[in-house]
Amino acid sequence: MRKNQFVGYILPFAGLILVFLFFLIMTQGRMIKPSNISNIIDQVFTTLIVSVGAIFVYAHGGFDMSVSAICGIAQLAMAALVTATDARIHPLLVLLVGVVICVVISMLNAIVHLELKVPIFVVTLCTMFACSGLLANIAQKQIYSVPMMYLSTYNQTPVRLLTLLVIVVIGWVLFEKTKLGKIQKVIGGSPVVSLQSGIDVKKNVFLAFVTLGVTVGIAAFFTLSRLTRVTAASGGNLQTNIMIAIVLGGMPLSGGATSRLSSVICGAITVTLLTNGMTLMGMNAAVINAVKGILFVLIIAISYKRSPDGLYT
Repeated sequence: MRKNQFVGYILPFAGLILVFLFFLIMTQGRMIKPSNISNIIDQVFTTLIVSVGAIFVYAHGGFDMSVSAICGIAQLAMAALVTATDARIHPLLVLLVGVVICVVISMLNAIVHLELKVPIFVVTLCTMFACSGLLANIAQKQIYSVPMMYLSTYNQTPVRLLTLLVIVVIGWVLFEKTKLGKIQKVIGGSPVVSLQSGIDVKKNVFLAFVTLGVTVGIAAFFTLSRLTRVTAASGGNLQTNIMIAIVLGGMPLSGGATSRLSSVICGAITVTLLTNGMTLMGMNAAVINAVKGILFVLIIAISYKRSPDGLYT
């Protein structure tokens, strides 16, 4: 490994340690209290699970602005299903429905992008507006919620940690050890060369979005188990946190050979500690989002200057 590559690999982890130590001191140790550790696990859980799927899309230079909205729609559909069946349906069937909905919407994003040649940013932005509008319209007319005890088993920390571990391990194997992940990096490096090499770019980009849809569906289910209620704001800032996690982890948004799952994991934990630390310091949501936004722009600017070809392909 070259010196520059080694530094680029180590830097995000050094940043993670610095963020942790900074907020540990600023919060006078409150960050490592058992109650707050539980909060950190809840906060990192959703971001990390979806990030495992998102890396397949970002590795080939893709983009998805609709993740938060799709997550909200899936929660709405699952809550409506539980309500319609008077909570008699098995929770795992509810999970399956949520995953299917997210996969179908992600597939539609990919099909419109690949077959109609619409830029993926435009496609997912339109999907975001459509899903957000639908969610807001329905949630304002009727409150959907699930009984607190119905999904209580899936809101326990051991269950969530085990689920997170399984998804990260599966994601690592798929991304680092199989053709599915390796080809995403090749496409991110050069789509033209990929086509000339005989790689089915459309098929692999499509599968990347399917993978993302699966993780969004799983995250939506566990988010519903924790909150038990669906509102117009369901889904939150999930997409923003994922993008920040990717750049904080040192992975270029253009994807390519330097894409690593470890970068996304590091970034997801860093952005979670950043949010949690600022919350403990008494900052409101608006200030926290502003800080994250500024940090995101700064990292992109630095990455762009260091890349001879620019950040975007």
